[in-house]
Amino acid sequence: MLLLASCGSSGNAVLEGYDFTGKGVLGKIPMGKAIQIATAREICYDFEAEGSKISNKKITEISKEEYMELGKKVNEMAQKEEDKFNHCLDDIQDDLKADSARLQAMKDINWEDKTNCGFKLNGVQLVENENSQFLERHDILLMFEVNEERVKQLPTGSPYYVFLDKNDKMLIGEGMEWGNGNLYKVRFKLDPVTKDLSKLMTLASSAETYHDAMSHCLYLDSISKILILDADEMLDYKPAMTITGVGPVQLGADLTKLPKSLPGIYDKCYDVQAPEADKYYSFETNKDEALFTAVGTPEGKIKYIEVATALLPIKFDNVVLRVDEPFSKIVGKYGKQISWSYNPETMSAIASFEAGKVTFEVFGDFFTETGTQKFLQLQNGAKNVSLVASDINPEEKLQYYKVQPAK
Repeated sequence: MLLLASCGSSGNAVLEGYDFTGKGVLGKIPMGKAIQIATAREICYDFEAEGSKISNKKITEISKEEYMELGKKVNEMAQKEEDKFNHCLDDIQDDLKADSARLQAMKDINWEDKTNCGFKLNGVQLVENENSQFLERHDILLMFEVNEERVKQLPTGSPYYVFLDKNDKMLIGEGMEWGNGNLYKVRFKLDPVTKDLSKLMTLASSAETYHDAMSHCLYLDSISKILILDADEMLDYKPAMTITGVGPVQLGADLTKLPKSLPGIYDKCYDVQAPEADKYYSFETNKDEALFTAVGTPEGKIKYIEVATALLPIKFDNVVLRVDEPFSKIVGKYGKQISWSYNPETMSAIASFEAGKVTFEVFGDFFTETGTQKFLQLQNGAKNVSLVASDINPEEKLQYYKVQPAK
């Protein structure tokens, strides 16, 4: 069985406070794991209660006969508690077997490929997690087969997956793991999974680790659907820059009142103490990677946002811009949506979307011969100049983009 257990019980009492449905992709497997963990916690309480009966008696006050009797009781209790654990899943054993068989037969697994790559479910595997350090850890892997050449045509050349709950809310979204040949993996982390009661008791004896383990089981229970996406589609499910900002960092917001960190968006932000009158705030990861800069008025109201990292693409309408993407590719895809002008201060061509709400610049030496002619037209004040992919050297890439109010 995928649960790696031969025990079972409805577990209504031991799961008090944790509401499992048993209706997710993994069926009742997460519930079964939770029952094992909760049973281990009950056994911890049983041993604590028994131990408290003799805790006030000094060892020197215990006779040899009492000591032998105590050892006998401990052995009997240990056997009783092990039997309790070994039968904790009896009431749902048939359901667990059915769910294991269903997964291994690749039946009724709610997943959808939203790319144009043609992923096919190839198999389901149970593997030991090589990163295990404390308990035995095992993962359920869904193996998907695909034509690798089609994957290379995706926006970033990599596929992603998302776990959704019953309300289509994202639970987690990550890049798919590459397997051998043309296989990609989606991983369910079933940890901790162990047949060793003593190890589970170690985990369950701490209120914090017990709650974490039960919460992980609830998370697994809540996974209702799997989506396979490309990087652009992922932006519909995870925080991304928009034409007004990201999260609370919005045009017009007060820089001084923003949270110092925001999970999923940035880990820290601070005033860079620029000598200019305007305020400059840097937003970064915990690894000191710059995500974006928000520039505000002297009073702190955000005027514009500059993004200079591929970690934070922007999506609006059908447009997705990523730092480090070739200008020629961007112009080839969205050329008809771009308005071009010339900036004499930076001596560059400015590409504008949405009436100037999103812009980036292309410097004069980035153009090909045909592009240079059009760049000169912009310098001379020409309007309605249109550029195509071949107008920009293919090796030149987007260095940053700016989000600001419409001009």
